[in-house]
Amino acid sequence: MMVDFLRLCLDDDFRYRVNLRSEHFINLIRSGYAKNKIIRNEYDKYIYEIAKSRIKVSGKFSKYNELFFDEYAASYSTPEIPGIYRSKRLKNNDILDLGSGAGMQDIFFSMNSHVTGIEIDENRYLMSELNKIPYKSKAEFINGDANNFLKEFYGIIFSDPLRPGSSMERTVNELIPNPLKIISKYKNKYAFDLPPQMSWDNIIIPGEKEYISINGKLNRLTVYSMDLSLSASSAVMLPRNLIIRGEPGDYKFEKTDVKKYIYLPDISIIYARLLNEISHYDLGLLNHDQRRYILTSYNLYNDFPGEVYTYLFSAHENDLVKKLKENDAKRIFFRFNVDDYYKKKNYIEMELNGSRDIYIFKSDDFLIGAEKINFSN
Repeated sequence: MMVDFLRLCLDDDFRYRVNLRSEHFINLIRSGYAKNKIIRNEYDKYIYEIAKSRIKVSGKFSKYNELFFDEYAASYSTPEIPGIYRSKRLKNNDILDLGSGAGMQDIFFSMNSHVTGIEIDENRYLMSELNKIPYKSKAEFINGDANNFLKEFYGIIFSDPLRPGSSMERTVNELIPNPLKIISKYKNKYAFDLPPQMSWDNIIIPGEKEYISINGKLNRLTVYSMDLSLSASSAVMLPRNLIIRGEPGDYKFEKTDVKKYIYLPDISIIYARLLNEISHYDLGLLNHDQRRYILTSYNLYNDFPGEVYTYLFSAHENDLVKKLKENDAKRIFFRFNVDDYYKKKNYIEMELNGSRDIYIFKSDDFLIGAEKINFSN
């Protein structure tokens, strides 16, 4: 059983051998070897699953090659960058995590606070004990039912509830444990992770809604109780450590023609409904959908909270390849919804032999080509 294998991994020598074999399996998997060509015995079956999980989290954790996950934990564990950010936000507190999973957020909480994680699943409890070793974490983990440990606790309750995999529309009531039941039963300060794509109208927990993005991709939604709130809504852009706070509200940019620069506000700003907080920039609207706003200006703003592009050309779809060749394109990236995205992208790129990456936007009935500006250079 997996639980027996994980218990053995608590021994330093056994864990060392598992890590070496896992690294070997990772190399074989990445080289295309089939599962039945890798596994030789019962332990290999567990090491193979660990190796697959480590591949999945390799971009999330600096010590990924020493961590233990199952498939769910590998998908939903808090990555290192937002984990450390939230540890700093809630520093110098006593934190109790209900349903701590494989322990990653608590490992980061422990950098700045005392934290206890309670996990009912024994496999994930053992994973958390293993995962705190490479980080030298002082987080405490308990294998048990959280309801048995809350009577005398007066610190911050944190929870990243389980999400049912079959749900069509995320709601608070389907999460396990249910945040509303925790709030009604205990009077503690709280911070709850919710599915970041959850509809705004379904977020019925009172407090600050904090949306976190990593490199422009939405990653986390945390709701903080009123006594922990810093604003009604917030957008946190990592690793830039750029934070916008304010009152959520509608803002309508004036429709305009394309100008010298194109701007895409960070996705966290859109979900936090804080476009009003960037209204001081002189920007007009080219187009928008549920995921992105495409704005434009004659002015270059190097502090803009999002992506910035230099306008290159406009074209109808029939003239796109011609315009791409004229602008020395090598690769293209669509910044609007496209059916058969990769098929269309690859088909066009076969015609190109230039050196530039060009991004394609849509405005009304024509396409816009632009080149991304990297201010770090």
